[in-house]
Amino acid sequence: MNSTHRTAGIFSAPIGFGVVTLSIVLAAASFGPAAEPQTPDPDSQAKWEKDIQTFELWDRKNSFPANAVLFVGSSSIRMWETRQCFPDLPVINRGFGGSQIAEIAPFVPRIVFPYRPRVIVFYAGDNDIAAGKSPQVIADDYRDFVRRVREKLADTPIYFLSIKPSPLRWSLWINASQANTLIRDFCRTNTGLHFVDLAACLLQENGSPNPVLFLPDNLHLNAQGYKIWTQTLAPLLRQFAPAEPAAPVAAAAAVSSVSAAPAAKPQAATDSAGPWYATKNSKVFHRAGCSFLGRISKENLLEFATRDEAAAGRRPCKTCNP
Repeated sequence: MNSTHRTAGIFSAPIGFGVVTLSIVLAAASFGPAAEPQTPDPDSQAKWEKDIQTFELWDRKNSFPANAVLFVGSSSIRMWETRQCFPDLPVINRGFGGSQIAEIAPFVPRIVFPYRPRVIVFYAGDNDIAAGKSPQVIADDYRDFVRRVREKLADTPIYFLSIKPSPLRWSLWINASQANTLIRDFCRTNTGLHFVDLAACLLQENGSPNPVLFLPDNLHLNAQGYKIWTQTLAPLLRQFAPAEPAAPVAAAAAVSSVSAAPAAKPQAATDSAGPWYATKNSKVFHRAGCSFLGRISKENLLEFATRDEAAAGRRPCKTCNP
């Protein structure tokens, strides 16, 4: 099996179902017109409320780094061992589940503002494509995310990581590629917005996704895939490494503007955070947000506060790799 991958360049090349722009674009010029405000979907917010409350409870009980590199987005962010992959950076990871861009944006006051990050790294769009959203809607949803961030963080750089090609969703790549192009163009004309191509490095010489870089679900990256992403992104983030370790922000002071949330299980300091889940009769356990959890009824769902409890007599899910 061919394990060759491509690295980001500064040209465009036709591949498969569309065109991947192989440049890393650093934006310039004015911020441009803001996206139209979107009305939050109550159902979507309720869907992810537990995940957000878990973040907030952890923040209330622990300190977090000041001037952090904040990773925000869907499961591709959540499953990225960012603390280990970027050891020289003060990292916070706030990725959750199978979220879409429009589902992440309303939570900006709760998963972005409390940290006052030095830079934001954003990845989402996979699930939007799978849900049938058009490239234009996806681009507009990202504009809305940026608009919300800019309400309080006018100068914070935001790096959009391109929607990735995957074997499972390769038939949808033309739409993903078009969404990438629209977002790239938006970043190109707005100060402080950056588009980072992390798609080309996942492709084989024949232009198709390299299966050796993905988990058995053919959707999420494995350790080798994340290593390639890290090697591509690290040079861009190196400028945000502190000259000396920054003092952590006291949790109570930093999140004083966040309303108290109902009790939830604390999130671990690393990206291998709980809670963990299994079914009553299953020999497999999962991370919070695993796609398989959506198929399990509440009556049949077991929740564990620690990984050791979940792993007792069970093996880790190959999809979410808890």
